[in-house]
Amino acid sequence: MQFTAMHVWGLVALSLVVFAVDGRFFRWRLAVPLLEDAATKQPLRPAWHVKYFVIALVFFFAILAYYNLTVTHNQQFSYLADTFLHGRLGFLEPPGDTGWYDTVAFNGEHYWPLGPFPGVMLVPFVFIGNLFNQLFLQGWLQLVLTLSIFYSVYRIARRFDYSAYDAFVWAFAFVFATAYLGVSILPWASLYAHVVTTFLLFWVLLEYTGKKRYWLIGVLLAAALATRLTAGLAVAFFLAELVLVDKSSWGSKFRAAAQLLVPMVIGFALVSLYNYARFGSFSEVGYNLQEIPGFLDRSRAYGLFSLAHLPGNLYFFLFNGPSPVLAGDGSQVLRFPFMQGDPLGMSVFVTSPLFLYLFLLRYPGRRPWLMFATALLIALPVFLYYGVGFKQLGYRYGLDFLPLLFFVLMQHYGPQKGRLSRVFRVLVVLSALLNLYWFITIFMPELMMVEPF
Repeated sequence: MQFTAMHVWGLVALSLVVFAVDGRFFRWRLAVPLLEDAATKQPLRPAWHVKYFVIALVFFFAILAYYNLTVTHNQQFSYLADTFLHGRLGFLEPPGDTGWYDTVAFNGEHYWPLGPFPGVMLVPFVFIGNLFNQLFLQGWLQLVLTLSIFYSVYRIARRFDYSAYDAFVWAFAFVFATAYLGVSILPWASLYAHVVTTFLLFWVLLEYTGKKRYWLIGVLLAAALATRLTAGLAVAFFLAELVLVDKSSWGSKFRAAAQLLVPMVIGFALVSLYNYARFGSFSEVGYNLQEIPGFLDRSRAYGLFSLAHLPGNLYFFLFNGPSPVLAGDGSQVLRFPFMQGDPLGMSVFVTSPLFLYLFLLRYPGRRPWLMFATALLIALPVFLYYGVGFKQLGYRYGLDFLPLLFFVLMQHYGPQKGRLSRVFRVLVVLSALLNLYWFITIFMPELMMVEPF
């Protein structure tokens, strides 16, 4: 039986009825304790609504698992890993059914312009896959990375003294109630790079709240730099904290800074050599030479990075909303389902309204402001870039700095407001469901009875 729009809306209606009946008359609870008392650390009986977060978690991860394990399109990083295994830098063949789309043709070779580290990560897996004559797909690793991000956010929240339930909600919030959802479902190469970047940044933040080994933070940030150059700028926070906040001796500060910077310098040098080997220039990554559609080429004509791109990027990051579903008869009448996601990306406050809480908190001390300044430092080149992204749920380039803002929000919400409020939890669930709806209208419009873009 073919899965149609009518089946989707039927399941939605049935779910709403079940939720309403259960919430009004039954309110059954999970038998497994998931809560604990903040003072005694003793397990408490879960609230009746905890089960809905568990159900939602299973539901969303089932969607991620299905698409990550089955999608075979846009596997450029897997093909790049295979290229590395053959001692080459240019693709051996067109990377899958996408042909040479998004590649760079130069001196008779076709190169992939995105940072090489996601391909390097895949090398051992692709090697094993080749032994069985099977291409190891990006999604198989992407699913593991998303699970790791969920766990990292959960562990960070626990270190901020949130209960197990609240830490679970925080993890659910980032993975499903922000623009991250839009890059986690389909393991396409351009989206996979953002998953890798987000994974590395949260690993950095987890290490920062734990053992704080600067050499490991430096290695992880070097990998982030080799994935998306702008994400590597997160090193500025740790250097600024050492200089302006850390109370240890200058000798200790110097050793910590060296542990941070040596891996970063090595990573930057390797990426530069990678560029030189491909294009004869240490600074050319390929974006200037990339074959792109006409509307993007016209934007790039203003410059790869330019102030001319700032208003457009700010608009899509801060203000752009969903699009109306018109009747199609030339009128301004809307037809069901009335609204659909915009594939150019929607405002962070549409896909991630929980970030509005940042404006409701106080930030004593220097650390949070250094984190804000670092996020701004990363955002500046992102907002000056010619592309705003396309075929995306939210402004996906913002994932280079949104983990830092999410970290600050987690760190300061608890001490000022205590346990997560009912409003916050409801906002998280509604945001996740709406994000899934926007995602489907963009990538699978036929299921929502809307026209594709």
